[in-house]
Amino acid sequence: MTVQFNTIKASCYVTKQVEFARKKGITLELMDNFDQLLKVVEKLSDRAPLTPIFDNRVCDVGAHNAFWVKGTAADGRVVHLQAVRRDDLEGENLSNFLRRMGPHLMSPHIPGVPEESDYGACRYVREMSGRLCYHGEVWLSANGEFRGQGLGVALPRLGVALALMRWSPDGIYGFVHPDLVLKGMPARYGYMHTHPFGIRWKRKDGEGTLDESITWMTGEDMSDMIEAA
Repeated sequence: MTVQFNTIKASCYVTKQVEFARKKGITLELMDNFDQLLKVVEKLSDRAPLTPIFDNRVCDVGAHNAFWVKGTAADGRVVHLQAVRRDDLEGENLSNFLRRMGPHLMSPHIPGVPEESDYGACRYVREMSGRLCYHGEVWLSANGEFRGQGLGVALPRLGVALALMRWSPDGIYGFVHPDLVLKGMPARYGYMHTHPFGIRWKRKDGEGTLDESITWMTGEDMSDMIEAA
């Protein structure tokens, strides 16, 4: 009954967020063709390249374990993207998974050395396991009228709700620059926990590390986010 209750609540929540975006001028589509995601990102000049963990040329990602959301303006411009993938970490903690997936998790703009980076500095990362979702590629175009309209709050939470509906995972997580943590970005996205040292990327120039904080929710937190709305 708990799963059914969460699914119904999440479905209502998703409908509400999709309608909110439509009223603001964005049409949302739920996608699972990752060839198409590559093509969309390659055409966008105002966002970072695709992180390899969502690039099906180098990583196992597709309709069987992931989805992405595309937001399109009335004039046909793609103005929003986000993606979520599920990984079953049975008998393995998140730290070990991140270590294995390091080259795929490093955004192309980070000048780091994945093989020499630290994936276990945060104790919570060493404790997380089970069916976990990775939430990334969250982007809303700054070129247009969509900033300051509440979409930066509504759209990422939509991704969380979709993941809950589809997989009922044990948790969901993402990585964020510490400067954005200070600006409250994880909280705006609905995330209830944030901790430094999620990944400590070894700098290519040898001058210390480039740190990303980890932000996460348990499955119960995901349900609570929807219930509170």
